[in-house]
Amino acid sequence: ISPHVVRLIYVGRPGDGSVAIGVVYAAVFQQYATRLLSFQPALNFEDKVGRRYYNVLAPHVLGYVGFIQEEQCAAYEERGYRCDELIGQAGLEQWGESYLAGTRGGELNLWTATGNFVLQVAAKEAEPAQSIYTTLDRDLQAAVQDALEEAYQVGGPTWVQEAGGAAVVVLDVNSGAVLAMASFPHFDPNALHPFNGHPYAVNGNYLADVLNQPLRPLLNRAAQSAYPAGSVFKVVTATAGLESGLFPLDYIHNSTGIWCELGPTDCRNDWNEDGFGPINLCQALTASSNTFFYQVGYDLGNEEMGLLAEEAREYGYGAATGIEIDEQSGSIPDPFGLTSDGRQFSVPDNVNLAIGQGDVLVTPLQVALMMATVANGGTVYEPHLVDRIGLIGEEPSVVTQPQVIREMSLDPELLATIRECLNLVTSDPVLGTAEWRLGSLPIDVAGKTGTAQVSGTLQPNAWFAGFAPYDEPEIAVAVLVENGGQGSAVAAPIFRRVVEAYLGLPLSRYPNDWTDPDEFDFVGD
Repeated sequence: ISPHVVRLIYVGRPGDGSVAIGVVYAAVFQQYATRLLSFQPALNFEDKVGRRYYNVLAPHVLGYVGFIQEEQCAAYEERGYRCDELIGQAGLEQWGESYLAGTRGGELNLWTATGNFVLQVAAKEAEPAQSIYTTLDRDLQAAVQDALEEAYQVGGPTWVQEAGGAAVVVLDVNSGAVLAMASFPHFDPNALHPFNGHPYAVNGNYLADVLNQPLRPLLNRAAQSAYPAGSVFKVVTATAGLESGLFPLDYIHNSTGIWCELGPTDCRNDWNEDGFGPINLCQALTASSNTFFYQVGYDLGNEEMGLLAEEAREYGYGAATGIEIDEQSGSIPDPFGLTSDGRQFSVPDNVNLAIGQGDVLVTPLQVALMMATVANGGTVYEPHLVDRIGLIGEEPSVVTQPQVIREMSLDPELLATIRECLNLVTSDPVLGTAEWRLGSLPIDVAGKTGTAQVSGTLQPNAWFAGFAPYDEPEIAVAVLVENGGQGSAVAAPIFRRVVEAYLGLPLSRYPNDWTDPDEFDFVGD
């Protein structure tokens, strides 16, 4: 701590009192103890009990601790707590409270009225607190947070002007382990600990700023926020189209840029106003043709109304994933029930669903899970953040094994076709919506862009979800930027940085058009 900062801490305080200067780790104190104890007037050191969170890393996953709140008191008293104690209040701190706090011991003894011991009725040994080891890759988590931070710095002149927050999720496709989970903006969980005074003693406004910031830094957008899916949902629609038999790989749709099957008063445009000409399902997925998938939603609505929603639920949409921390389940509309505005779900609603709009809401975690399922050949794993639990230096008491939620019913060859189409999204220089951002990567990847319309005049949400490497997938990545605009323009470059960090490749600079309002384009997919 610089002398100037130290002065700021104690200036104006009474000369006969103690002032907290900061926190030093025990190992560091021991290393410099002789020097630290030699100052005159003397510095005083006190042991302090409390969490110290490392480098503001994964705060939305780890969570934070705080005093038991009044409304929690009764429940925790039943568990043997006093109401003035600290407990986990969010994230893994909350989920793992029983492990992290240990189990209290005690004795029930019988005494006479005069104070003579009679017998021991019952006794329970205390059990020590255990450590929780996460699945997070620390270096990758740091790289993902840095990628988001830098993206918002570089994109300041363009898409950041209207953007909200952002989220990134990285899953191991073969186990469901969460390797990174980041929500932007983040926060320092040390600030929420009642006994962590430094560096907030210097700037006491930090916590108030966090709580009052419009972008709500405490919100974990990766798991606790649900959004319109936009075109990333077309992976589900392609799956349903193939499985129905109505849209085999040789089915050709003439994409003219406009689609009027619902009648002349309900014509719908493609994001590419000129259309794509005669295209098959794979080309439609590569180019993200809205009119093709309108047709899929329309025909399925007339022939097999429930299939599209059913396929979405097979991928894991519309339900909690089972991850340890708090999450939203999102929403997939009931094709035989009512819409959010009280109407009977109908064919036009199925058309909206086919391009990820209407009443569909998904979390970035669910989108990453969908991509992991495609990448691994159809196994839906339960995402998990806890690798093992145990005492330091001893065999773990809990070891998390991959949990299979279900196996997709789709023919493996058809799923392999979808993977090939998603690779073309990033590599086809003519139809691929993300080739201009990802085509120069030194390894093959696969993915899907998404530009999800939102209500009002705000820019769409920008999505990109994919997996890497393409030939032997290891990770699935979902990127969301609230009101970021075009998925390929904004979310795909962030996906690229995450993949480069994971594979140890040189990190690319973010696009030049992010800094030039005259060059940047919000239109596309």
